Amino acid sequence: MVLAIVLLVVLFAIVVPGGNFLTRANFAQMAATVPAAMIVALGLTITLSAGDFDLSIGPTLGLCTATLVALNVKAGWPLGAALAAAAAVALAIGSINGMLVVTFGLNALIATLATGTVLSGLTAAILHNETVPGVAHQLQSAMLSTVLGIPAPFVGAIAIAAVLWYVHEQTPLGRDMTMAGEGREAARLTGVAVDGIRFGSFVAAALLSGVGGIVLVGQIGAADPATGPDYVLPAFAAAFLGATTIRVGRFNPWGTVVAICLVKVGITGLQQLGLESWVVQVFQGGMLLLAIGFARLAAVAKTRAAAPWEPEVPAPGDPPGVAPPIVGGQAVPNQRAEI
Repeated sequence: MVLAIVLLVVLFAIVVPGGNFLTRANFAQMAATVPAAMIVALGLTITLSAGDFDLSIGPTLGLCTATLVALNVKAGWPLGAALAAAAAVALAIGSINGMLVVTFGLNALIATLATGTVLSGLTAAILHNETVPGVAHQLQSAMLSTVLGIPAPFVGAIAIAAVLWYVHEQTPLGRDMTMAGEGREAARLTGVAVDGIRFGSFVAAALLSGVGGIVLVGQIGAADPATGPDYVLPAFAAAFLGATTIRVGRFNPWGTVVAICLVKVGITGLQQLGLESWVVQVFQGGMLLLAIGFARLAAVAKTRAAAPWEPEVPAPGDPPGVAPPIVGGQAVPNQRAEI
């Protein structure tokens, strides 16, 4: 995956006119604009690890941005109260998704698709289908600041990935989540609270989508009703591509981070080439298809590697060191003429 990023960087460094791609300013711009997508993708990784899908992550981001801006700009709420309200909206959305899928047993794809559609409608209604600027200066200052020359939101996104990695790899909760995602019934038999883990994964994904929305508003200083759905496809592409690296065959935070950087490099290079927007859409869709294919191959390879090896046991009467022939999956004793 890292090699793929390097190859893309070299390619765009060659083909982008004026050498504009391989500049410090361009990489700083990519690092500044990728955190919202990275945080949303990390949230999706949690849900996928628990064995579910969530198509409402983008619309959740959109509604949280609309809530924050509407309360802070239009209603005059203090920034802290508006942030708390946006977080509460995210938690409510995650809880609704959890109830629909886990409690009521609805299909996750259909339920979250419906939820996302409703959220997109509410976002448009709150913002009256207009971009609303003017969010508090404190939020913009925080999101445009740097830490040792690195954009602060990027550092925050990496910190979130580190926390998720620790939980996923070093805690019983992470191990239970992996078990629930790989086999619910088997996990239940071992005492894992599968339903609780699935419900919590929807809440966590929605909360991180809300955090991504807050980061986005701070960076652009406004809320756009059309923004949210654009984050769904890159998040899925990053999560599935991430399952082919670091921890092959498993959704994992660091794999998602590397993959979202790959997607960002590709999109930035295509945009700097001046190509039409449909090319970027084709790239994103193609990346998702490749990601799903590679993730499937990695999972199959992992399953085969984990399959126990069963030595062939000679049947009674066979000479030592001679394996019996296999017919229909069972050993058949060698037939020897009696003298």
